Amino acid sequence: MIEFSFALIVFSILPIVLFNFEFIESTVWTVSSATMAIFIPCHMLVVGGKFIMPAVRRGEFGGTGPLIIVPLFCVIFAIQATNALGYGFDHSFAAYFLGLASFILMAFSNFMALLIQFWISDK
Repeated sequence: MIEFSFALIVFSILPIVLFNFEFIESTVWTVSSATMAIFIPCHMLVVGGKFIMPAVRRGEFGGTGPLIIVPLFCVIFAIQATNALGYGFDHSFAAYFLGLASFILMAFSNFMALLIQFWISDK
C-alpha cells in the first residue's frame, strides 16, 4: 500500500518538475512514461519475489490476486512503453494518466484490504 502511494506521488510530481525545467511536452510524457515503464517490472520482481511468493507458499495469500494484478501490470507496462516509444499513443498525457489511475486503484484496493483485515480481526 505504501509503495503505491509513494509511487503515485512521485509519478504525479515528475511531469510538473519536467515542465518546470521547460522541457517540451512530448519529452515530458516520454520521460514520465519511460520511468513508469521501468518501475512496474522492477516493482513486480522485488515485491513479488520478496513478499508475495513466500506468502503464497505459506498459504497466506489468496490465489486470485496475482491472476488479476499481473495481467493488469503487464497491460499498464505495455501502454507506458508504447507511449514512451511513440507507438500508438504518440507521447500523450492520456496514456500516462492510465498508469496514474491504475496506481490510484492499487493503493485504494490495498487500503481496502487492510481495512477488511482489521474489520475481520475485530470480530
